[in-house]
Amino acid sequence: MKVSELGEFGLIDRLTEVLASESFAAPRERLLVGIGDDAAVWRNESAATVATTDTLVAGVHFLLEKTPWNDVGWKAI
Repeated sequence: MKVSELGEFGLIDRLTEVLASESFAAPRERLLVGIGDDAAVWRNESAATVATTDTLVAGVHFLLEKTPWNDVGWKAI
């Protein structure tokens, strides 16, 4: 299955299912903020860790034929 078939929120739902599985699950007491709007936070031995991600989809977030690659790269950062 392609990500384009799932869509952004379908991909988030699928990742949530996989990460909630027994083999990937972190102890609940370490999870401060669960997977949600592009980020999650968990506590490790010495600090909190934040993981964040987002997608840029041609035709949704920018027009490929009108947006220079430098601008797409800048938006990705």
